[in-house]
Amino acid sequence: MGQVEGMCGNFNLDPSDDVRTSQGEITTSHSIFGNSWKMSEQCPDVGSESTVHPCQVHPLRAPFASTQCDLLKSDLFKECHDVVDVERYYDNCYYDVCGCDLGGDCTCLCDALATYAKECSDNGVHIDWRSTTRECDLCCKPPF
Repeated sequence: MGQVEGMCGNFNLDPSDDVRTSQGEITTSHSIFGNSWKMSEQCPDVGSESTVHPCQVHPLRAPFASTQCDLLKSDLFKECHDVVDVERYYDNCYYDVCGCDLGGDCTCLCDALATYAKECSDNGVHIDWRSTTRECDLCCKPPF
C-alpha cells in the first residue's frame, strides 16, 4: 500500500493527497493534475482553448443528449434535487453523451444517470431509476 502514484491516486488511504501532479505537488486544480500526467505533448491540455465541447464537434448528437440528460431534471430524480444539486451532473451528462463513442450512446447516458443516483443514495435518497429507464434497465436471465 502507498507504493503507487498517478491518475488514480497513491492508494495510501488518505484521499487528501491523491491529487498530486507528476512532479509530486498537491494541487486543487483537476486540470493541472490531469495535464501533468499526459503521456504525449501532442495531446491538448485540459482546459486549454483547443478543447472543444463534444456537442460542437458532433452537433447532431446534441438534441439526443439534451433530451436524454433531461431525465436527471425530471420527476424521476425529483426527491434528490434538494439534496444533491443536479446541474453539474446534467452538464457532465450532456458533455459525455455528446462525446460518447463507446458503441452505444446508452452506455454513456446510463453511466451519467448511475453517477447521480449513487450520489443521491450516498446522501440518503434512494431512487429506483433503472426499472423506469428503459435504456438502462438491467436484464438478468434466471439460471438454468
